[in-house]
Amino acid sequence: MNIQTRFLAIAVAASFALITACGGGDDINDNSSSSSGDGNTSAAQIDSTNGKNLAVNAYDKAFFIRDLGGLTSLAPAVNGAPKSASSTSMITQLRGAIANKTTELDITCTGGGTLQIIFDDLVPEDMPSAGDSFTVTARNCIEGPDTLNGVFSFVIDSVNEGSGSFTFSFTNFSVISGADTDTANGSMTIAFSNNGLTETTSITIVSLTVTSNSEMFSLTNYSAVVTVTGSAYTYDADYMLASPQGQITVITDPAFQGISNLCPTVGTMTISASDGSLAILNADTGDPNTMLLTINDGAATTTETVNCNELNS
Repeated sequence: MNIQTRFLAIAVAASFALITACGGGDDINDNSSSSSGDGNTSAAQIDSTNGKNLAVNAYDKAFFIRDLGGLTSLAPAVNGAPKSASSTSMITQLRGAIANKTTELDITCTGGGTLQIIFDDLVPEDMPSAGDSFTVTARNCIEGPDTLNGVFSFVIDSVNEGSGSFTFSFTNFSVISGADTDTANGSMTIAFSNNGLTETTSITIVSLTVTSNSEMFSLTNYSAVVTVTGSAYTYDADYMLASPQGQITVITDPAFQGISNLCPTVGTMTISASDGSLAILNADTGDPNTMLLTINDGAATTTETVNCNELNS
C-alpha cells in the first residue's frame, strides 16, 4: 500500500473506529447514578455494584488504539474498521482525486447525501507532505447502515517512507446507525511506523468528547502506544475518562501483552476514582480467555474472573 492510500485509509477508518469505540456499543447498565444530555463530571465511586461496568468501559475506551494499529494496512477484519465496504470505494475516489491533483471532490454517497472533500496544498506535489490537509464535510451521507454528518479533517504533521503522523479533528461529526447516534468533537494525533517487522502506532488526545444517544463521554490526557510484531502485541494506555458514571483515571502498568484477537496474558490496568476506590484488571491469570478483576471500595475488597468476551463485546 502506498503512502497516499495509507493516509486516506486511516482517515476514513479512524473516524468509524473512534466513534464506535468511544460512543455506541457500550452497554452501561449499572446501579450508580447517571445523567444524560450534559455528561457527568462528578467523581465516580467504585464499588461492587459498578466496578465491573467501569472496568469494562475503561478497557473498551483504551483498546480502540490497539485496533487502530491494524488500520494502517486497512485490514477489514480488524474490530473498528469501516462498517461499510463502500468506505473502500470512497478511498479509491479520494486516491484518484490526489492522483489527478484535484483540490475539491464532491462524492454522492451510495444511499444518498454527499461528502465534500477539500484538499489543501496538494498541488503541485505528487505525494502528501507535512502541512497538507484534508477536510471532509458530510451532509446526510448514507453508506451501508450509517448516515454521516458534520466535519472531520486531518493535517499531516510528518510523512516518511514507512512512518508518519497526523492530527485528526472532529466538529460535530456524527454517525447514525439504526437507533444509535454518536457525535464527536475534539482532536487526536496519530503516529505510526512500520519497519517491515514491527508496526508501532501511538495516539495522543488532549480532549475529545463523544455524545452517544444523549450520554456524553470525554477523554482527556490520553496517551497510548501499541506495538505489533506478527500476531503479538504490546499495549500501554493512560488517560482520564468522564462518563455518566463519573470521572475515573486509567493507568496501564505494566503494559498489556498478548496475541491478536485474544485477551492479553500479561499486564495490569488500574481504574481509580478520586476517593481512592479502585478496580484492577490483571491479565496474569494463566488463562488467555480470562482476566482477574479486583475491586476495592475502601472498606472491602472483592475479586472475580472476567471472561474476555465481556471485555471485547
